[in-house]
Amino acid sequence: MGLFEPNHMQYELERNKNDTGEPSLAEMTRKALQVRRILPARARIDHGHHDNLAKKALYETVEMEKAVQVALELTNQEDTMIVVTADHSHPFDITGYQYRGTDIFGLVSPVDPTEDTTDGKKYSVLYYANGPSYKEPRVDLSKEDMHDNNFAFPSGIPMPWESHGGEDVAIYAQGPMSHLFHGVQYYT
Repeated sequence: MGLFEPNHMQYELERNKNDTGEPSLAEMTRKALQVRRILPARARIDHGHHDNLAKKALYETVEMEKAVQVALELTNQEDTMIVVTADHSHPFDITGYQYRGTDIFGLVSPVDPTEDTTDGKKYSVLYYANGPSYKEPRVDLSKEDMHDNNFAFPSGIPMPWESHGGEDVAIYAQGPMSHLFHGVQYYT
């Protein structure tokens, strides 16, 4: 077992990437599959969302994708089933009508002037339904550094933590018996 922190590991954006730092999720996946054919747990997607830290949550998602790629490279699809899913979603959205190529961590530039806000302030592409980043009156985001790793994206309802969402989550499976994963899965 590899324990690299007394509590949660660092976010990918803040991880010490030199030889004395924590391994990446992809590195842990590679080693776990080489040694014991098991998968590690590290991605902090959930934690980032609960704090309305969209950049951290999205970078953790990219890191998880790298780990899945490593698992696919190190296993044989003929004898190994790989399942990727989540236990819940978050009330997190991409808002407005942006032009292709709009900065995901930036502001919406409405295509049509009738899509402007009634208070004249720009709004962020990423938005949470609830959470700790609710502000009233609404903040002028054009004066904020939305690319900062700790920028909390706006939320519509004040709560100490962002909640989980209620929609179905995707399940992706490959390998033996993966055909059993289709449609909606119910567990009681």
